[in-house]
Amino acid sequence: MRGPRSVALWRCTGWPSRRGAAGADSPPPPPLPPAAIPPPHRPPTPPLWRRKP
Repeated sequence: MRGPRSVALWRCTGWPSRRGAAGADSPPPPPLPPAAIPPPHRPPTPPLWRRKP
């Protein structure tokens, strides 16, 4: 797995493209800390008729 095809494979998996074919022999990058992970998308606020005074 070397060459442009492996680079495209790493790009699909989200690895930095700079690792390229050399990334195949390197261990995967460490997982991101919880603070680096963006929070899930919050649902929109309920409509006015659902809100109670």
